[in-house]
Amino acid sequence: MNMFLPGAKVGSHGNSSLMRFSVAYCGDQNMEAPLHVAAASLLLHADPEWTIDLHFILSDFDQQRRDRLLRTLELTRRSNYQAHFVPPPPDSTFAGMPSLHGNLVTYYRFLLPQLVDADRLLYVDCDTICFTDVTPLARVPMPYPSGFVSYGNVSRQPESQFFHRLGLGPDTATFNAGVMLLDLAAWRAEGRADSMLDFCRRYRDDLICCDQTALIATCAGKFTELDERYNLTLYPTTSVPDPAAMPGIYHFVGSPKPWDLGGRKMHRGFELYSRALELTDFGSHRTDYWRLSYWRRTYNIKGGYFRTLRRMLCVKEDD
Repeated sequence: MNMFLPGAKVGSHGNSSLMRFSVAYCGDQNMEAPLHVAAASLLLHADPEWTIDLHFILSDFDQQRRDRLLRTLELTRRSNYQAHFVPPPPDSTFAGMPSLHGNLVTYYRFLLPQLVDADRLLYVDCDTICFTDVTPLARVPMPYPSGFVSYGNVSRQPESQFFHRLGLGPDTATFNAGVMLLDLAAWRAEGRADSMLDFCRRYRDDLICCDQTALIATCAGKFTELDERYNLTLYPTTSVPDPAAMPGIYHFVGSPKPWDLGGRKMHRGFELYSRALELTDFGSHRTDYWRLSYWRRTYNIKGGYFRTLRRMLCVKEDD
């Protein structure tokens, strides 16, 4: 694969600062509205002395959708950013690898060393809202080429038996991969992108959480630990903190998400998401009932609906 695939550099805003930090998002049409929230909120909280290079690797985003994302970025009234739309890799790149909820976008992050011309990069999932400045991560020491917020250990993971077979001890530290700080130069030098794809093909039947399973298997216990504020996980039934009292990157994990079918009633973080959406070109939450992919996703995450409903019933019984 060619290094640094050409991508249109648009949305350039003036800033003479030599301090630059690259941030990447990967997504598809089902994540369009939350992507607006994720990118705009991160830009709003970034130190204005830094130029933020926003790299978007998006599946099935036509020019109209790109323009809408640029309008959202302009609504922040920040001038310290550049937006780069990078052509997504073809699905054939991930042949022999299991999909996540019917698509392969989740594996795009493995190719960031080849898609982004930078030495360090912050990858952030689209299902996030940022309430903190991420630019300190540009200078954080990285003893390992991949950085994550520590989250439990191997024994707590659904793939614990698989990790045991690979030789990982039950107390080995693990993480959620929704926020990743990458030393791209080291990834390139080690050929890590290709090795990650090879790993996923070799163990495709063991990848319960797809790319996250592969990342834990290869990085568990050997990753740069980031401050916990950079990945604060919110499940559908998690109590939502006050961002003013607990600033950080709020990450909607599990399913349904606030924007999914029924998310307005089933996700305790819906109001947090809805308020952030008001600052984007979307303005307010709308359910995409007309889109087949929306209903396909709803079917694919049905297990999450059952788990959330069960938890909601348990909470009511406790009350």
